[in-house]
Amino acid sequence: MERLEISTIKMDSLSLSASFFIPKKAIKGVILYFHGGGLIFGEKNDLPDQYVKLFEQAGYALVSFDYPLAPEVKLDQIIKSVDAQLAWYFEGGYRNIESNQKFPTFIMGRSAGAYLAILFAGKYQNEIEGLISFYGYYNLNDANFVLPSRHYLQYGKVSEDYYLSFEGQSPVLSGDFDERYIIYLSARQHGYWHKILLPPNTSAKDFSLTPRDLHNFPPTFITAGKDDPDVPSRQSVLMEKNISDAELHLVETNEHDFDRTQIEQLGVPIYQALIQWLNNYL
Repeated sequence: MERLEISTIKMDSLSLSASFFIPKKAIKGVILYFHGGGLIFGEKNDLPDQYVKLFEQAGYALVSFDYPLAPEVKLDQIIKSVDAQLAWYFEGGYRNIESNQKFPTFIMGRSAGAYLAILFAGKYQNEIEGLISFYGYYNLNDANFVLPSRHYLQYGKVSEDYYLSFEGQSPVLSGDFDERYIIYLSARQHGYWHKILLPPNTSAKDFSLTPRDLHNFPPTFITAGKDDPDVPSRQSVLMEKNISDAELHLVETNEHDFDRTQIEQLGVPIYQALIQWLNNYL
């Protein structure tokens, strides 16, 4: 699969970009992808090669976007950048795939990237065929995100103020996992993830959707680990309940990002089911 790095938009001091993975065979559709990482770590090209190849073999182009990370920026700026990236694509960025032709398009995200994709599924519903959520969430105001996490308290304790050295620094689009994951670990251990993310004078409710918001969503493919210790799978269950056309795959695992840790056993079958679902909407 051919890979192109394309500059997309400029926001303040940041130059954002996207990776275009273009199959050599005839293109059936396009997947716009946002990576996970708690909105704190991760990078746009984190999707394992096995899945990129599955998309290629099925005739799907993949466009992976970056976005600025917290705590250097707050959630409102992250959301603004994602909106600008999507607008850039729908206003003509698609021409980077194949001369002026629009293809059926789906928005996809994993974890925090799924949250970002979900936020914009309604706004861009006339531009897309569907939404793909891998262990995502639509309600940031979940008790699981507010209280200290029993799961993360099993790990070595990280200083509560570890994130302070990153605040006020120049925005970044990716970062070393070993350095930035510790920020997320500390935030979940001490129950202050919201404190890192939220702008002043706002609440998690301001950055959440309601079940009513989900009613008019486009067709949606949802998957999550049944016993996910990080993002409660009940959010995926409630999404499936409230979206009129949704397909839910709960996986028997206690891994959050099971498609990263168990590629052959759990990941490949789910991506094969996803491709079958995608083909139904072309």
